Amino acid sequence: MQIEHSVARILVIAFTLAVATLPATVQSQRSSQIDVRLAMDTTVAQVERGQRGEIKAFGKSLVVKSVEIIPAEGILVQEVRETTPALDDRRQQEKGVRVWSVMLMAEPTAQAGERSMVVVTADGPSTPQSIRVVTHIPRISDLKVLRGQADGAQVEFMFSIYDDAGDVDLASVGGRAYVFCSNGAFALSLGPPDKVVKKDLKTSTIWITNGLPGTRAFGVCSLSVHIKDKGGIQSATVKTPFEFK
Repeated sequence: MQIEHSVARILVIAFTLAVATLPATVQSQRSSQIDVRLAMDTTVAQVERGQRGEIKAFGKSLVVKSVEIIPAEGILVQEVRETTPALDDRRQQEKGVRVWSVMLMAEPTAQAGERSMVVVTADGPSTPQSIRVVTHIPRISDLKVLRGQADGAQVEFMFSIYDDAGDVDLASVGGRAYVFCSNGAFALSLGPPDKVVKKDLKTSTIWITNGLPGTRAFGVCSLSVHIKDKGGIQSATVKTPFEFK
C-alpha cells in the first residue's frame, strides 16, 4: 500500500509539473510566430466575392514561401510575389522592410464573412491576420476639393459613389474624411451632405462642407475619403491634394 501511495504521489507531481509548464510552452510557440502586417485601405482587408483582389503583407526581412487562408473554401491564392514598398506608407519605408503582393480570387459561391490569412516563411508562420469576404464593395471616385478655407479649417468637396447593392445611406453617409497637412492632421464627418444628385439606384454624386470651427489651417494638404454602406462594408480610400487659403 505504501508503494502504491508513493507511485500515486509521483504521478500527481509529474502531472502538476506538466500543467505548470504548459502555458510557457504555448507562449514560446506564440512568440515564435512571425510579425507580419497588412497594408490596406480599409479597417479589415476585403476580397469581393466573384472578384480578384490584392492584399499586401510586409515585415522586417520578410521572405514569403506561401500563404494560407483559413477556412480556405472558395478562396484561391493565385499569386505571391515581392513588390515595391508604397512611398506614402512610412511603415513600408522602414529599413529592412520587404513588401509582398498576395493575389486572391474569391469564387462567386464563396461564403461571405471573416477569414484568417497566415503568411508562411522559412522561419515559421505569421500571426493570423483578419480578412473579410464581402458580397460587394462600394466605390468612390472623382474626389475634388472645391474650396479650402483657412479660417475654421473648412473644406468643401465632392465625389461620386457607385454601390452595386444600392445600400449607401445618402442622408448621413457613413465613413470618414481625413485632412493631412505638414503641421498636423484631423478628421471630418461626411454627413449629412450639402447636396445629393442621384443618377440611378446605384450611382450618385454628393457635396459636403465641413471643418473645425475656431481653428485655422494653412498650406498644401491632402484629403482622404472612404465611405461605408449600411452593412458596414467599407470602400477603398481615395485621396486628392488641395491648399488652404
